[in-house]
Amino acid sequence: MTTVKESLLIKTTPDEAYRTWRDRPALFMADVQTVEAVGGQRLRWSLKTAQGHRLQWTTVQTVDEAPTRLAWSGDGGDLQQSGQVTFHVVSDDLIEVSLMATTAAGDGQDQSLAVLGDLRARWQGDLSRFKALLEGRLEND
Repeated sequence: MTTVKESLLIKTTPDEAYRTWRDRPALFMADVQTVEAVGGQRLRWSLKTAQGHRLQWTTVQTVDEAPTRLAWSGDGGDLQQSGQVTFHVVSDDLIEVSLMATTAAGDGQDQSLAVLGDLRARWQGDLSRFKALLEGRLEND
């Protein structure tokens, strides 16, 4: 099991950051191919690493406090992931995004974490792409 805590400043509004994280995570999360709603507050994630490994898992949204906080917990699959992301106003055009995520291998999937590599580096990359997307330095479609 690995827990990652990261934060960064982004020139955007909490509303825009919240909507992008909630509605379009595949735009900035490395190797995520699809995120699909599967009923209720459940999402099915599909990822393919650069080495060709495929992982699927399901999360349940546990908190949705627009536009300041989203939280989720694992609900089966190759990974068990829980966490939260918060969006705090620093000034009129600046927010702090804080992430805390815990990832563990799913049932019978001991190699799942190994194929993902360094989870801290992976999340840091995701947050950097999120920042670039929201600040207009990354193509969003």
